[in-house]
Amino acid sequence: MKTHRSFFGKRERWILIPFFCCALVLSFATLAHGELYDDCDGDGMPDECPCGGCGAPPVPGGGCGCGGVGPVLLFQDQDDLIYVEDDYDQDGPGDVRDNCPYAYNPDQMDSDGDGAGDVCDNCPGLPNQDQVDTDQDGLGNACDPDDDNDNILDAQDVCPTVPDPPQYDNDGDGQGDACDRDDDNDGVLDLADNCPLVPNPAQEDDDLDRYGDACDNDSDQDHVPDSVDNCSYVPNPDQADEDEDGIGDACDYDQDAAAPPRAADSTGADDGGGKCAAVPGGRGGAASFAFPFLLVFSWVLVLRSRVRRK
Repeated sequence: MKTHRSFFGKRERWILIPFFCCALVLSFATLAHGELYDDCDGDGMPDECPCGGCGAPPVPGGGCGCGGVGPVLLFQDQDDLIYVEDDYDQDGPGDVRDNCPYAYNPDQMDSDGDGAGDVCDNCPGLPNQDQVDTDQDGLGNACDPDDDNDNILDAQDVCPTVPDPPQYDNDGDGQGDACDRDDDNDGVLDLADNCPLVPNPAQEDDDLDRYGDACDNDSDQDHVPDSVDNCSYVPNPDQADEDEDGIGDACDYDQDAAAPPRAADSTGADDGGGKCAAVPGGRGGAASFAFPFLLVFSWVLVLRSRVRRK
């Protein structure tokens, strides 16, 4: 019987497999690093930026759609990788080196030396490297007399960078409430203060409604304001006050504190002015007099019956 012999023997396969793996890895490495540049539009020229790097799809003759007339060569490293940059405003210097990348200024003039070219500097005569412009009015804070554009000059504004026309300053510390993190100056920041405008460092809150007692106008949460509540710290929405002493029944420890009513005399002309207190009399009648004797007699009968049983 004829047997088929494989092209590679078992010993050859064990030798060739490692070589094949190495070749495969080198092939992928060549694909990853052997490309000198991206060419999204297929025009044979390096793109102005990595594909999709500007958020625009590839367009013919425009690299990756970043703008500009062509790529600007920055440098070529030892691996022959070409690095390019775009020139958005087409003024010559690439965006990386342009002190106004979005404004045409081939002369790159920077009068105040703050790194921002004169044509795009929001304070061209005053150095301001941060170029901060809080109110976005085109005038940087460094040279804007009203940074928050609330019609109050910064020199008089209690919150120069936060619009606050009322200029409220609850604690009178010179920092307006709009930008003060502790409006009542009680040491508890407003975000955690249950009375942000009333000093209450202890943060007491009897009814646990997240409004501190110092500023809670309904301390017992019964929907009756403390100013008219006859029990400010005990819920009593009905405001019942039986003795009409101004203290609600819910918190009145002596609800019958008012004097008892007085009954009129039948004749209307006794020595006491015709009226007496409506209290129980001292006479209970014959029944009240005989009751103790009946109780003693019953107890004697019980004792005699026990003696007979023995």
